[in-house]
Amino acid sequence: VEVFHIFCFFKRLNINLNLKDIKNISNNLPTISDLKPSGNFFISDLINCGGIQKFLKFLLEINILNGDCLTVTGFTLKENLKNIKNNYVNKILKNINFPLKKTNQIKILFGNLSKNGCISKISGKEGEIFLGKSKVFNSEEESIEFIYKNKIYKKTIIVIRFEGPKGGPGMREMLTPTSALIGVGVKKDIALITDGRFSGGSHGFVVGHISPEAYNKGEISILFDNDLIMIDTINNNILFFVNKKKIELRKKFFFNYSKISYGILNLYRKMSMDSSTGANFSYE
Repeated sequence: VEVFHIFCFFKRLNINLNLKDIKNISNNLPTISDLKPSGNFFISDLINCGGIQKFLKFLLEINILNGDCLTVTGFTLKENLKNIKNNYVNKILKNINFPLKKTNQIKILFGNLSKNGCISKISGKEGEIFLGKSKVFNSEEESIEFIYKNKIYKKTIIVIRFEGPKGGPGMREMLTPTSALIGVGVKKDIALITDGRFSGGSHGFVVGHISPEAYNKGEISILFDNDLIMIDTINNNILFFVNKKKIELRKKFFFNYSKISYGILNLYRKMSMDSSTGANFSYE
């Protein structure tokens, strides 16, 4: 997800940026492209009517882009787009005053399941609130094997943990499990949450970057099968419903399921920071 990379850039520039900042921006950023999965057109339709240059021209004309920025061509953005005509594109790109949606697909969620925040990409077509019971896996491979071999019931929330920056280590992209759910025909009725990443091509109720991650004893590490979880993209919450006594008891029996404990990957684990910071390296 782009948010993840933005944090890396800002960290290297010593600029403070956090998920709450992204949340505030996201809540005021409209969706102007009528593209799937939230809209009606395909990216190929945009390409067929002129492509990314026309998209940039569109943004330039509504004063979203700074046309005086120098580009790799040696010319400014405005100069590059001088001869590009903005026609046949307005059916796909909406007037900013009359957007497709007043907000966008990127949702920053906080709650007792992710105190440092996590990221979801919800188009809105799948609904805005998902309430279900957890099915917990301690690796991507465990989840894939289960998905292919077992029946998954509606309103199940697949939990894939120990896949964060330290837990993986490396924070892998959970593309295979989300694709597997589509393959077995249950994706519309299932949610997936993880402390790993998810693909930009994923859709449905998918939540990634849950922080603190399981390796750091985040609350995702103490989830059991059949715990009740709610993903609420209206109020931007992600919550699990377990009483305090059970939570404290589970924390006492925390077990680290991460497998790698040597070599370069272990060195990466020691240096990697939390996903809410962009999983930057700590050189201290």
